[in-house]
Amino acid sequence: PVLSSDLAKDEANVAIEPTAEERLQICTTSRSAAGTELVKTSDYEFDKVFGPTSTQQSVFNEVQPLVESVMDGFHSCIFAYGQTG
Repeated sequence: PVLSSDLAKDEANVAIEPTAEERLQICTTSRSAAGTELVKTSDYEFDKVFGPTSTQQSVFNEVQPLVESVMDGFHSCIFAYGQTG
């Protein structure tokens, strides 16, 4: 997650973009005290990344085997972060 101190800066810009089905990139742009533009990019890799245009059906289709495994008594983990609707 983006640090609240980074979001509080008036000059800070944050972009979170899925770059592939398994990758997510967070890019923070700010200015130093000397006025130099600073860009920090962090890349993260997951089993699956759903973008803002993903549907509930596409998410369900992806996690359905995991849910069935849990119902069969196996352990599983689904990490979800972001807005839900």
